[in-house]
Amino acid sequence: MRNIYISVILFFLVSILLFIGSFIYIDRTGHKTYYYTINLEGHDIGTIKIDRFDTEDKMIYRSNTKIPFSPANTEVKTQLYLDKKYNIDEYSSERYGNGMAEYTYLENDKDKASFVSTFDSKFLYLENIPIKQPTFIFNEDSPMTFMPILENYNFEKGRSQGFYSLTFFSINMPPIKRFVTLTSIKDEYLKIDRRKIKAENLILKIRNYPQGSIWVAKYDRSLLKIEVPKIGLKITRSFFPKTIEANDYSFNSSEYKSRPVIFESKDIKLAGILSVPNSEGIHPAALLIGGIEPQDMNYYGLFSSLTDSLSKNGFCVLRFDKRGAGKSGGSNTATSAAQSLEDIQRALDYLAAQKEVDSQNIYIIAHDRAATQALEISSGKSLIKGVILMAPVIYPEFDGSKDAAWLKNASSKGKWSDECIGMVTRSIDQTRKKVEDT
Repeated sequence: MRNIYISVILFFLVSILLFIGSFIYIDRTGHKTYYYTINLEGHDIGTIKIDRFDTEDKMIYRSNTKIPFSPANTEVKTQLYLDKKYNIDEYSSERYGNGMAEYTYLENDKDKASFVSTFDSKFLYLENIPIKQPTFIFNEDSPMTFMPILENYNFEKGRSQGFYSLTFFSINMPPIKRFVTLTSIKDEYLKIDRRKIKAENLILKIRNYPQGSIWVAKYDRSLLKIEVPKIGLKITRSFFPKTIEANDYSFNSSEYKSRPVIFESKDIKLAGILSVPNSEGIHPAALLIGGIEPQDMNYYGLFSSLTDSLSKNGFCVLRFDKRGAGKSGGSNTATSAAQSLEDIQRALDYLAAQKEVDSQNIYIIAHDRAATQALEISSGKSLIKGVILMAPVIYPEFDGSKDAAWLKNASSKGKWSDECIGMVTRSIDQTRKKVEDT
């Protein structure tokens, strides 16, 4: 009887071990994790974690990119669902940073895709995008999108092989069709985390884009490295997760003092910093505004540097977090152009009311697409002594009679194909109709 009990116990123990072992095996074969480091012009700026899952009827890719040096896109999460023939089922991308959120979604149904993107209070929509099968989602800076293509590249055959793809260039545009060509040229060894790995080198070619190179491990065809020399981009695999942190650079000077301030714009409170020279009397002043997207008061360090220089030269300087960014209240997802102008006006009023400021000697310094706002708010107002525009960008909205001119200009600069122009035109029309029918 004792031997029977022992046999039963051993049977259960072996069964449990086999059960656990099967899960470990399934996890190893059905789920793989890859880590990458992003290097731009010789500096490590971010990390990428990619998970690949094999289910009974789908292949699922999930990527999480963290770029602490980019306040507007600090984290990017993407998901890609493919069937077993590598046909697209779904693709989604979410970008977060500094109070900003961008969302892109594409769904395929019977070789016709529908697309929607949202940013702030804007959205763009397009349906019935014809898709050849297989068509791949492809972005040059996303290793996740290389993986399905590499899994379809015939390494035995080698040479040049082409793939149809969709690329998401901008939140303001529908996906653009492109043809990606990979050409195997040689084998060589790469050093990855102290490992010497034999790799196959392939050339990446896309129309109207600088030539790139990729390296694939010979032993399992996994992606090891992406390099685009002309733009200084390198994305390299790591066999363990890495962490990259960014610290704000602060200026310290005995020539001026900076203090945190709060001012109101109707129903919300905006946070900023006012820097004042130590010299007595009143001073000329400058208000710094940048971009139309949500930005913090440092504005990638540009406004921190400008503040330091201007304050040392006798200017009071005000910079502030936009709605929904940094320490300011409100939400950028529902901010209208009128509200943005209201916030700038309230900032000007607050600056002019300070005892250290010469209210008749105030300037606006605007960068990028804030140029339009600076010109609009300073028009005909004696409060503004002058406006300085840094790298100004006048970015017209999609608006009836302006659409044709906007398309002509954008397509000429981007060398768009007729098919691309047609998709953008349809997207503008369908988005407008969605708004009108709502």
